[in-house]
Amino acid sequence: MAFNGRKLTVNWHLEKNCNYKCKFCYASFNHVYNITNYHNGLKMIDMIKNYGIYKINFAGGEPLLNNYIGDYIQYSKEIGLKTSIITNGSKLTNKWLNTHSKYIDQIGISCDSLSNDTNTMIGRGFGNHVEITQRAIQRINILNKKENINIKTKINTVLLKHNYNENWNDFIINNNIDRWKVLKILKIKGENDHVYDELSITDNQFDIFLNNHKELISKKILIKENNDDMEESYMMISPDGKFYQNKNNKYIYSDKIVDVGIDWALSQTGFDMHKFINRKGEYSL
Repeated sequence: MAFNGRKLTVNWHLEKNCNYKCKFCYASFNHVYNITNYHNGLKMIDMIKNYGIYKINFAGGEPLLNNYIGDYIQYSKEIGLKTSIITNGSKLTNKWLNTHSKYIDQIGISCDSLSNDTNTMIGRGFGNHVEITQRAIQRINILNKKENINIKTKINTVLLKHNYNENWNDFIINNNIDRWKVLKILKIKGENDHVYDELSITDNQFDIFLNNHKELISKKILIKENNDDMEESYMMISPDGKFYQNKNNKYIYSDKIVDVGIDWALSQTGFDMHKFINRKGEYSL
């Protein structure tokens, strides 16, 4: 089962460690004790490319804590994959950007509130995450102009009780954000179910936020994802090199991809391409 011709993304959570402690996190990987070694990481990237995947997205934990992320990004780009990362931005230095900019197509910053107090309350940083987010985006925009390149910018926001009434319109436009993914908090057993009731919102509250950002939806900048949209619609790889999937608010895992191949590993967890397309996961970089 190959996907040549479709712009599909593999999300490799290559690093389990993180310097933030977000309460709602559903990618802590507490059961993972050994992450994929460098040789197997390169082998897995080859397998992803040969399978017809369009883009590889490096996530975490915090991916910039991984010693090999620069090598992985460069290798992925050199063999023809589109490349992106999702980071909290705290480690996104000018030196890192200058070193890796020619190998990366998109950088996403995770930011859940325009209030530092709210971010701190939910574990997103230590009191200055709004400034960290703005600094990261500014560095990318300046580099794009200086080097005449086009790294796309993205924001990921998880909606909770504490932030669904915020207005982000000016922030998104003024910071030249290309894509803004807004996700309703997702309950995952064994990950965040112990705090879900404290943080969760209703579908009506989710809609309130969306209605306050209709213009960004019409411009196809804001991409919404309710809980149903997320189930079985992501192709995700754990830090130890296994496909994993959200089914009935619980993760299931495959065997290691380098041991059994993509076809067999993917068949163990499932992936719904139509749901991926319907949630607007397919787009060009």
